[in-house]
Amino acid sequence: MKVLAVLQNQWFHDPEKVKRIIERTPQARRKIITYSLFAGCRTGRVLREVFGKDRCREIVWEEASREIGGHASSAFPADPAHLRAVLAEVKPSIVLGFGKIACDGLAPLVDGYDLVVGPHPTARGADTLPRLRIMASCLDNMLKNRSVGGGAKP
Repeated sequence: MKVLAVLQNQWFHDPEKVKRIIERTPQARRKIITYSLFAGCRTGRVLREVFGKDRCREIVWEEASREIGGHASSAFPADPAHLRAVLAEVKPSIVLGFGKIACDGLAPLVDGYDLVVGPHPTARGADTLPRLRIMASCLDNMLKNRSVGGGAKP
């Protein structure tokens, strides 16, 4: 059973270098996203804390856009064509949306999938961690129910 998680956008200190790497080897894109997310950045640390290291390894990590920023504050609109392609490729049973950009971009596209939405892991606000923990609990319950015979949605 696949779980797809979509964040709002990726950023790197040297976005042009990352763009060149992805242009040469497009299949490396998702590996770069996952590696950089969990190589020590704050977003990855929060996700590991809330969802657990093992669960984070099982999730397919993606971005709402193919755009790459050069700062943590970089923000790009969700790309519906990109998100449709990702959903078609990954064929997830459950989709997690983190942050307004990702959630708004996913909402019209996830008919037939279970969608769990919440804040971006580094969002400011006292309710961010509690809301992320609710997401993790929902995900755990959905996965448990399916493994006990609930079956997966097509």
